Amino acid sequence: IGSNTLNVAGSLSTTSGTGILDMSSNGTMTVQLNATFDGGNETGRLSAGELRVGGNFLQNQPCGYGNSANFHAAGTHTLILNGAASQSVQFNCPASSHVRDLVVDGAGATLASNIVIDGLATLTTGNFVGSGRLATITGGLNDTALRWKVSSTTFTTTPTVLPDSMQSAITFVGTVTLPHDFKVLGDLDIGAGSNVVVGAHQLTTTGSLRTLGGSGVLTMSDPAAMVVVGGDALFDGGTETTLLTAGTRCVAGSFTQNQPCGYGNSANFNATGSHRTILDGSAASTVRFNCPSASAFQNLLITNSAGVAFQTGFTVHDTTSVAASAGDITGATLPTLGGPLIDPGNHWRIGSILLLSSASITPSDSLPRGSASGTHRTVLVAGLIVDVEGALNLLTASVLNNGGTLK
Repeated sequence: IGSNTLNVAGSLSTTSGTGILDMSSNGTMTVQLNATFDGGNETGRLSAGELRVGGNFLQNQPCGYGNSANFHAAGTHTLILNGAASQSVQFNCPASSHVRDLVVDGAGATLASNIVIDGLATLTTGNFVGSGRLATITGGLNDTALRWKVSSTTFTTTPTVLPDSMQSAITFVGTVTLPHDFKVLGDLDIGAGSNVVVGAHQLTTTGSLRTLGGSGVLTMSDPAAMVVVGGDALFDGGTETTLLTAGTRCVAGSFTQNQPCGYGNSANFNATGSHRTILDGSAASTVRFNCPSASAFQNLLITNSAGVAFQTGFTVHDTTSVAASAGDITGATLPTLGGPLIDPGNHWRIGSILLLSSASITPSDSLPRGSASGTHRTVLVAGLIVDVEGALNLLTASVLNNGGTLK
């Protein structure tokens, strides 16, 4: 094409496994109907210019063939879908054939396969739909009207452009620093080896949040950082000891810290500093720590109106608060509290509590009853003076350490 303009009133086909379209200069090719790439390897050939397609787009060679990269765009090349009717887009080998920059500027398009976009995807008119499909984006996504409707989207680096919200399940791969507040209408995964840095922004997901692969991490180091999880939270990634130091994380669903003790990343949810977790759902939820000696809450506030069941022991380094409007807090395993337990509504129903010597408990900090039925709790006290509201049942294994006093 060179730097020229070529208009095709019909369709375009590269054929026979060897036909080549060369767009290595800033030329423009407009195809009114369909574009089919069934020719030779296009690596290095589609490096500039614009290919405008009004009909369906097909990359036809499957993976495993020498010419499966027969639409491998790079450089500054742009594929523009501007059809007056909805278009179909299919890549039979998205592992080898990629779009560089994509513009949807017509009635919209539907993915019939997965797609890899090595640059920027821009949606100006029409939706880009991909039910059950995966789009992998290395550059960014420019979409101001929720037109991107691909089921799953993976960003492989910090996006050059990121919408305020996306209607897709999102996976972040690599180091991603949020440029602004970001809302995911779906699940959010932080892949192996990845780090999502929230900064002073709010990250919201209506679905679940997961750190994965034994090495994916979430960084919250700014006091203004806010993470809001509408579903469950799973921490199965890397060590978070120095990464969750500030900000607030809200979880409406269940919480799981998945790595057991004895592994190098068993501290994959170890909040410190001023970080606070709020369990704020409206349906009963659960909390599980597979290594409560290495992973812990820093500050914990429970507002869940239906209550929270702790399935394992857990640790709170500083303050534990239960809102008066919360449901009952239950559990059969000893929690470790390093600060005050504040429960004005007497919703705490966990049978035993270990209070560390670092806990800022004073005689004015009363511990609530173990349960409404009168079953009481064991309290292990390390060098503290502790008020206990109601009776206290000291079991055989109970100890008053370091001269602790019970009032």
